[in-house]
Amino acid sequence: MSRSHDAECGHACDCRTPLRRSGTQGVRLVTEHRHVRARAAQIMGRPGRDRSLELRGPRWGEALEGVLAELTHSERLALHAVPLDDPEALPVRAPTMAGRARTPWLPTLLNDGGLFPHFQPIVDLRSGAVHGREALMRGEHEGTTLSGGEIVQAAADHDALFHFDAQARTTALARGLPLLPPGETLYVNFTPTAIYDPSVCLRTTWAVARRLGMALDRVCFEVVETEAFPDLEFLGEILDAYRERGARVALDDLGSGNSSLLYLRELRPDVVKLDKGLVAGVDRDPPRGRMLTALVDYAHELGIHVVAEGIETPAELAACQTAGVDLGQGWHLGRPAATPYPVDATLVTGLARAA
Repeated sequence: MSRSHDAECGHACDCRTPLRRSGTQGVRLVTEHRHVRARAAQIMGRPGRDRSLELRGPRWGEALEGVLAELTHSERLALHAVPLDDPEALPVRAPTMAGRARTPWLPTLLNDGGLFPHFQPIVDLRSGAVHGREALMRGEHEGTTLSGGEIVQAAADHDALFHFDAQARTTALARGLPLLPPGETLYVNFTPTAIYDPSVCLRTTWAVARRLGMALDRVCFEVVETEAFPDLEFLGEILDAYRERGARVALDDLGSGNSSLLYLRELRPDVVKLDKGLVAGVDRDPPRGRMLTALVDYAHELGIHVVAEGIETPAELAACQTAGVDLGQGWHLGRPAATPYPVDATLVTGLARAA
């Protein structure tokens, strides 16, 4: 059993099953499109009668990457792959299979509980005090630290988002809550597509808090890729499950479009995090600054606190303060670290005095 799993929860869904470690030594490429098959055969140097689309050997993944690099986007979408050691397996998209070849470490990382969090401060833009910390997942492979983005993409390629999401949530709580400074909130990410039944899929979450003897009122669960999840009613049920346990909820990476406003109005989260694209360079873009102010005003009318992500410069920080943003996060205010650390409040208050 993975070290990040909690046996006391009685959890029995698929995310508890160890991932299969793939040992395939090659793939067979398949497609229903004659043109794509001919293009792949040509790229592989197999014209004429030899139309085999098999890639064998320890470097088959690199060979597949080479084929994909020569195809158009549409051709790549039409090309699939089947492992040679499992001919009965269902075909998967060739780019996904190439991703698995690039990340053979993913099953070991998840099966052995290899995830660990780094904590990035979230700062009050009025007082400069630290409001909370976001737990950002990391991993290690052959001495190299893996970013959260790398791990998430690998999990998607290995069809392991359920495994990753469950372990990331429980790891963030198990390691983050004991380290959290008094009065601060721990922000924990989760992917709604990895939850098919809140009463089942969240048992590990409740079990960790129960084992630590800590109330969830110090936790804010943060929905990532909010607008990629179209089922608003079900997403609302997931958020309600967290709230019933005393936690707060946040929506991450919301932009300025109609869909963002719809999600805010229908879900009424406690916190909304603005997309980095809204914040980057906002000090040099007056129309975007006015749009940012309008979005903040709308969120405040709904009783929602606003976090600006991706604050990298004093000028961006000042623009967010002018727009009425409540909280800020970004490298200017503090980078992720293995343990929570103090943040210099004058980064905020000094800027306010200078203005």
